[in-house]
Amino acid sequence: MKESKLRVVLKLVFLPILIIGFIILNFWAPIIIIDTKNTSFQPTSNRLQHAGIEKTKETTRDEIKLEGNYAKSISPQTKGIVILLHGIREFKEHFTALSKQLNTEGFNSGEYYA
Repeated sequence: MKESKLRVVLKLVFLPILIIGFIILNFWAPIIIIDTKNTSFQPTSNRLQHAGIEKTKETTRDEIKLEGNYAKSISPQTKGIVILLHGIREFKEHFTALSKQLNTEGFNSGEYYA
């Protein structure tokens, strides 16, 4: 029994397109999303110093180098430390206002990235 022309066209054209689309969605799309960096905001060091935030560099026990901002509480009695984490396509300076608020309420805060 001969296959219809439509069925042959579907096999020869749409099946490769479907396979290529699957490969792109599963392998290339996540890389494009993760590697894209948000460079729209570049804080000046003057702005960070004015907020009472100092830049720090730390090395973990497993030799991972971290850079970030650390803000000490203005209260003499510190209540604790809050580590602020951001998601993909965000930046640590996004938390400058929150760090300032936490500092006035008696918390130290830090924002780090690897």
